[in-house]
Amino acid sequence: MKKKILVDMSCTILHHGHIRLIKKASNYGNVYIALTTDKEIKKYKGYVPEIKFKFRKEILSSIKFVKKVIPSKWKITENFLKKNKIDIIIRGSD
Repeated sequence: MKKKILVDMSCTILHHGHIRLIKKASNYGNVYIALTTDKEIKKYKGYVPEIKFKFRKEILSSIKFVKKVIPSKWKITENFLKKNKIDIIIRGSD
């Protein structure tokens, strides 16, 4: 059985760095995206994303390397990892 790999992101504007990170993560197992909700982005980044959550989710879900997109808060907790049975987290440099 493939491992569940979590990549957490806000992805307010999708760019090549996101794609490279997702593609690299797929080498380790099935990629699950923890996508920050609009409310959390407003709270922690101070702005409402130009692209709403449901559309960011639709975009990310259409990428062939992505198994599933999961709504998430800004901070990934141990409970979130256990609830979603995540094996590994991979994060970008920002």
